Amino acid sequence: MLKHALTSAPRTLDPLSQDAGGGTVLSFTNDSLLQFKAGPGVAYSEIAVQPHLARSWESPDPLTYLLHLQPGVSFANLPPVSGRALTSADVKWTYEYLSQTGAFKSAPPSLTATMFSGLSAVETPDEATVRVRLAKPSAPFLNYIGSAFCSILAHEIFEQDGDFSKRTVGTGPWQLDTRATQRDRRWIYR
Repeated sequence: MLKHALTSAPRTLDPLSQDAGGGTVLSFTNDSLLQFKAGPGVAYSEIAVQPHLARSWESPDPLTYLLHLQPGVSFANLPPVSGRALTSADVKWTYEYLSQTGAFKSAPPSLTATMFSGLSAVETPDEATVRVRLAKPSAPFLNYIGSAFCSILAHEIFEQDGDFSKRTVGTGPWQLDTRATQRDRRWIYR
């Protein structure tokens, strides 16, 4: 069990709001395709990404990123995803949700959408490969998708609840214990 204090209580767990407290929760429960290097050998000022849910990536041209997913990654064995495997379709759904593109074009504006400025398409050539196409080059794109606010989401929660304001189930090492958590006082993870 993990208990931690938050500097501000999350108003929502939906990454569209970029709520700082919600971002902290997502950093424990959900993973992004890339993550920032950290540790004793990394200078405080060094900002570099490394593989996380993606085992590798390549950029065949300035407008295209191919991301290859790690094999064997699953969501936590909690409803509504119940431990199912992560696929490229989850990444596509998440990036379209966060960027307010694809099926979400008519959704209200999102703070997170600015991180995907210029996104033209997210394609899934197979279950383990994601192709991101941009309308214009975006130098910070890889850094953005390493952010907790760009963590991969379980679309089943959105389909049941209509948003991610109250719960999340991810691929991360910790999952929020919604029964023991007291939203304005303490957050408990298992």
